[in-house]
Amino acid sequence: MHCNLHYFVKSTTWVNDRVFMITDNENKMKSAFKDNVERIGCSAHYINKVLEHSFMKESIHSPTLHLVIPYKQFLINLSNDTDDKQLIFPVKKYIGEELENYWVVEDVHYVATMLHPNLKSFNYTPQQKYHAETLLKLEFEKHQQLEQQISLSNNNNNTSSSNNIFDLPLLSHESPDGEEIKTELDKYMDNQKKMIKI
Repeated sequence: MHCNLHYFVKSTTWVNDRVFMITDNENKMKSAFKDNVERIGCSAHYINKVLEHSFMKESIHSPTLHLVIPYKQFLINLSNDTDDKQLIFPVKKYIGEELENYWVVEDVHYVATMLHPNLKSFNYTPQQKYHAETLLKLEFEKHQQLEQQISLSNNNNNTSSSNNIFDLPLLSHESPDGEEIKTELDKYMDNQKKMIKI
């Protein structure tokens, strides 16, 4: 997060013909203007709040990987809001474009978001749901292969005569009545239960 913000602040200073941004040595953001224009004071506050919540928030005691994609989209959506003054709109548009282009979302964020019961529908970014599902399926397959390798090595080492009385496990696509069995991931995706906030 810090590298993305640092790159965002240092990469481009030009917003439009009348407004540009610079940073000083204290890592604060300032708005500077070429002409006589109203001062936009929220940019420094905005960046400072992001940094504060990223590095200094002590009330965060739980994993937050699943919140990266929703918050990124939330900030992009806020930057597209046109209800603000005409002078703020170019800055918000610039911030929205920079967030979209330079805030890199890793595969682990997609998987974490897909695993959260309240966020797995990807309502805020439906175009990314297929990508997240594919990544999660790949993770399931990796773990399934590892489990099979472990169980095969255990079976070869610990073969006993009592194992002969049990039925062999069904293949993942077989069921006793001929219907196709849903995978654990399919059952999870079909489940509509949500977490209740306490």
